[in-house]
Amino acid sequence: MKPESAITHITATLNGLLSEYAQQPIGASKNDQSSPAKLVVAYSGGVDSTVLLHVIAHAVKLGQLAFCRPQFSANSSLTPKHSMSPFLQAVHINHGLQDCAPDMEQHCQNTCHSLAIPFFSYRVTVATGSRTSTEQAAREARYQALIEHAKQHNAAICLAQHQTDQLETMLLQLKRGAGPKGLSGMPAIRIENGVALLRPLLELSQQDVLALAEYLDCKWVEDPSNSNTQHDRNFIRQALLPTLLERWPSFGETVSRSARLCAEQTALIESEAALKLASIMNTDGTLSITKLSVLSEGWQKQVIRAWLAQMLVAMPSEAQMTEIRKLTQAKQDAQPVVYLPNGQLRRYRQSLHLLPFNNIAGKEAESQYELSLVLSDSGSFLIPWLGKTIQVQRGVDTESPSKALCDIHITARADCLSFAIKPINRKTKTVKAWCKEWAIPPWQRKLVTVISVDDIPTAVVTPTEVVRLHHGSDNVILTLCE
Repeated sequence: MKPESAITHITATLNGLLSEYAQQPIGASKNDQSSPAKLVVAYSGGVDSTVLLHVIAHAVKLGQLAFCRPQFSANSSLTPKHSMSPFLQAVHINHGLQDCAPDMEQHCQNTCHSLAIPFFSYRVTVATGSRTSTEQAAREARYQALIEHAKQHNAAICLAQHQTDQLETMLLQLKRGAGPKGLSGMPAIRIENGVALLRPLLELSQQDVLALAEYLDCKWVEDPSNSNTQHDRNFIRQALLPTLLERWPSFGETVSRSARLCAEQTALIESEAALKLASIMNTDGTLSITKLSVLSEGWQKQVIRAWLAQMLVAMPSEAQMTEIRKLTQAKQDAQPVVYLPNGQLRRYRQSLHLLPFNNIAGKEAESQYELSLVLSDSGSFLIPWLGKTIQVQRGVDTESPSKALCDIHITARADCLSFAIKPINRKTKTVKAWCKEWAIPPWQRKLVTVISVDDIPTAVVTPTEVVRLHHGSDNVILTLCE
């Protein structure tokens, strides 16, 4: 693609993406803005983001982007006195992983000053561990910082990935054994946390970008980490792509076509899965195993993925999906668990539950499940292990009116499944037996709390209600705060 045509193509593509974003309904993924007030270029200082910054600056200068009105004439000179701040910003993320990081940041700042583009830089901490690659951790930290900045400035983010980057992504996904969704590659537009992420260079090859950089007389810096072939993407870029593209020059274009076809098929499947999910998900957000089991194995997997995506949970691996399906087929009295990165999947009766780790009773010390307090009058207190607040109102004791002047001594204790209780007008049973009758899932039973007032067991607090006990104290009335 010739440089002049490439500039026209990028501008038209960006306008199309902004129009597509404006037409999307406002909802869980899109914020309440019909269109962004400005663009933020994710600017690393490398050749790709440098070219993107220059092209967008040129388009803003000429008023060629739909969301901005012309403020500069075609012959005007862009100087700091003529700032592009109403429409365009550049954001540089310093990961602090290389000695040259300060120099790269300074280069980016100098370039933005010469173009009269407001420049922002953020230093992020990259968490590394045995289960997370440095590349992945850096990417997550980078995107989080970019999205937070864009939300504060009501902006859309422009990313400089091109067709060759897409090819690398597809090869990585093939190596990982990805399905159609993974093989859809990087989308041209994606909404994350209400912010639009736009990729207007996806139809340009790396050679197109380099030719455009020369045409625009761009100055950029090379990231020294790009030569480290220990990273999978760099290995593909350095060792595989030159041979593949020499043999098949249009390989990047044809693979991008495959990505688009996979994306179309994935969109159709996800749309149908969402319809099926709506009829299978219970009102409390759990998944009906009875209704799920009617579907074929393939649709069961798609509905489970749609459910997890709706709950903002990372997609399970194929091995984890196999375990999830085994969980749905387990006996009703079994208590199997599938562990995911940010929670657990458990089965209770005929429903599949997704539980954050902090909602699951563990093996805490006994003191973690007991508290005592004294109230001089009506008030409230929090049961921390249940996350419930109990309202305490002083009752009327006709037999001992003097009690109205006494302090209220309250003790709350959980992890007492063998303790015998007698709800009003009911039989005496252990807490564990009542939990079964009240259909409280096994992982929540340890949290069920017995409240004593003046050393008299007065009520039992479950995750959903307060149950009064026979012979309980009449000195107070306990209710669950909404």
